[in-house]
Amino acid sequence: MLKISVQTIREKGEEFFREIYQERYLVWSGQKDESNFSAIYEKYSVLSSKETIESVIEFMNKAGEEEKKSIRYILEFLINNYEQMQVKELNDNADNIESDATVIFPDGRKVSYYAAQIEMMSNKNSYLKTWWTEEKIKIMDKINPSLEDIHKRTMKIPEELGFSNYISMFQTISGIDLYKLSESMQDFLKKTQDIYDKAIKIEYGKPETFSSLFPEDAMVNIIKKLLEDMDIGYSGENNIKFDTDTREKKAGNGFCAPIEIPSKIFLVIAPLGISYRTYGAFLHELGHALSNIHMDEHTPFEYMRLGDNSVEEGFAATFDHLIYNPHWLFSALGIKKPEKFLRLMFFRDLSLLRQWAAEFIYEIELRKTEELKGKGELYKNILSNACKGEFPEAMYLRSIDPAFEIINYIKSALFEPVFSAYLEKNYGEKWFNDPAAGNFLKNLWKIGKKHTLFEILQSMGIKDFFFEPFIARLNKYLV
Repeated sequence: MLKISVQTIREKGEEFFREIYQERYLVWSGQKDESNFSAIYEKYSVLSSKETIESVIEFMNKAGEEEKKSIRYILEFLINNYEQMQVKELNDNADNIESDATVIFPDGRKVSYYAAQIEMMSNKNSYLKTWWTEEKIKIMDKINPSLEDIHKRTMKIPEELGFSNYISMFQTISGIDLYKLSESMQDFLKKTQDIYDKAIKIEYGKPETFSSLFPEDAMVNIIKKLLEDMDIGYSGENNIKFDTDTREKKAGNGFCAPIEIPSKIFLVIAPLGISYRTYGAFLHELGHALSNIHMDEHTPFEYMRLGDNSVEEGFAATFDHLIYNPHWLFSALGIKKPEKFLRLMFFRDLSLLRQWAAEFIYEIELRKTEELKGKGELYKNILSNACKGEFPEAMYLRSIDPAFEIINYIKSALFEPVFSAYLEKNYGEKWFNDPAAGNFLKNLWKIGKKHTLFEILQSMGIKDFFFEPFIARLNKYLV
């Protein structure tokens, strides 16, 4: 007998997400100095109790196949909450150290760590890059004690919940074979090694040289026109609220805060120094926002707030890849010869997926044990071998998202070229101007995350996908 009904979990879960996203919006947008997520987890402690998890496991084991799928998402949510509940104060401490951090530039300017991150995205001065790496390490040295305690506490959780270890727990609740996926990602690194070695030697030109092609003062109107052309709705004061203001403590990464679905969605973005990056980030978060505003308000909690998160990431990737689309570049921005820009962007795509592959491979090693000795060096070696860049050992915990979240990004990156090709095949090379394509997307968004990414593709007649479409497109632009 459930001590708390599944329906009560759904209702409390919705209240919990509204408060979490409200807090996230205020803190990450720079409107609140310090986060207090721990108070929210404490308020909804019933959603992270061992007793609730045990009851739901017992209920799921007796459920039919269709019901079992939805209950599994709820179980995954409860276990993630249990994990966060154990480390809530440590997480708040790490977040607050980072948001309060400041740096003093060599020219004497004192700015917030977040503002410095944004500024350094577009700075290619070798002296300043070295200085910035040293500053990041100093800040990570202050944060890492909390992150190390989080890791050690997290590694004890599986046994408390009846699992043998962290990897076994994740595989059981997600249905993903981590070791098989790791082999696939190692295979991807091997398959793309030659093209990466050649591409890294290409002279792409300075990224800032392309900024003039993407006027930031026209960005919001260009995106509004996209929404109007596709008839996928823009009702600024009613559902999507664009937060493009500059604030000292505003996080450099854009984000979407779906506080109330579908009626109160914040899309938050900060100018990233290089305008095409700002466009890409805006379009990415737009994909998230649209997935939420077009969701039926009666969608069950497990498909509205939970489900396969790579689905929403896949839609976000589809929209951010409009700046990789020569037809959209000409239609929206009048760019007639984008070849040099596209070559740069697809090299970025390759580099990013290789980095995600390496981070996933590293995370498996990290999650195998509580022991952290040597993990910083392992992180540096795995990432540097895959991406030929600077990966300071001090980032060995901060750069890793909780609970193998990196898998959602990997899946979305592989989904995007297949889905974009489907849209072009069925709605033309200017699908982004076609209300019929917009209607197709709205029908997908309407049901939330009821179907997995693979199920969506299967419904479109695509039975299998993995590396080949992604690599084929790289060969078109990089070889």
